[in-house]
Amino acid sequence: MNNKPDSPILKPGEIEAVVDQVKHGETESFQFLVEHFQRQLHVYCFHMLGNSEEAKDAVQDIFIKSYENLQRYHRKTSFSAWLYKIAYYHCLNLLKKRKGWQRLLSIYYSRQVNEEKSTGYSGRIDGLLDRLTPEERQYSVVKSGGRAQLWKLE
Repeated sequence: MNNKPDSPILKPGEIEAVVDQVKHGETESFQFLVEHFQRQLHVYCFHMLGNSEEAKDAVQDIFIKSYENLQRYHRKTSFSAWLYKIAYYHCLNLLKKRKGWQRLLSIYYSRQVNEEKSTGYSGRIDGLLDRLTPEERQYSVVKSGGRAQLWKLE
């Protein structure tokens, strides 16, 4: 194994050997895979998600998923391709959830703004009506289609 700080911890042939060890019960060997892929996955997730903290959380989730599903991995593809496929779909799901939340928040805030506007207008109108004399209050100005009409309230 390579001990240089910025270089990958495992050589390409060693990755499959470590995967086999973990599959055969040497679960502590999974740490070598985490150390090997963690930084690369963080960069990949950050690129997809645009947020470092969210990417860090995603990487943890991806390693958990890969560990839980390691028995499903077969050497038809490389381990890194299999891991990045998990990362891709995990980040995609996070983006879908984020988009859903953003849509819901957008709807919520637009309703809040509309309520504030209507409440604000009502409050101002009520304030103006309070200034009128009882006789003046009998008449209401209704604006419709750009035209104002005077109505007598009975």
